[in-house]
Amino acid sequence: IDAPVVLATLTAAQVDAGTASSGLQALSGKAKCDVKVVSLNYKTIGVDGDPTNASGVYLVPAGACTAAAGLVAYAKGTDVQKPHTLANPADGETFLLAAMYAAQGYAVVATDYLGYAKSTYAYHPYLHADSEASSVIDSIRAARNASPTVGGTLSGKVMLTGYSQGGHSSMAAHRAIERDNAGEINVVGGAHLAGPYNLSG
Repeated sequence: IDAPVVLATLTAAQVDAGTASSGLQALSGKAKCDVKVVSLNYKTIGVDGDPTNASGVYLVPAGACTAAAGLVAYAKGTDVQKPHTLANPADGETFLLAAMYAAQGYAVVATDYLGYAKSTYAYHPYLHADSEASSVIDSIRAARNASPTVGGTLSGKVMLTGYSQGGHSSMAAHRAIERDNAGEINVVGGAHLAGPYNLSG
């Protein structure tokens, strides 16, 4: 819907400073790559297959990292803030994705889901597996489409992960890809971490 926009480039030194100060570096390791933070606003579908849009972030390994990258499609956990977007270099979750994956040479795409951020969808269909899956799958397509204009090179290998609601979303996307999109999307790994268990809370 919108052209991808490079919002910032986090240098390897900036990533290292952030992981060192937070104590994360023992887990993440030192950054091998700079990371371009790219804003996406892409076409997807709603609950009934109606055309709509969703936004998200594409984290592109840069600097010393020039090899074709595997793509990690990340699904975020439960969020109650409608304006929240991961397309924000100062967002803590986005920094974690940059440090753990993109600065290590993996490209990352993370959807904001339907109803959040730039999405014009009227609401967020919470735990609706089909629309979670289509939001993630269309984010993969959006990252692929954006790559030539933002200096990204993808290997074609796709990994899916998420935590809490994101575990449900990434698992739904994995199932849908294997069922409907196996010829288009080469899934080589999935880490569907936990689920959204505190529903009454």
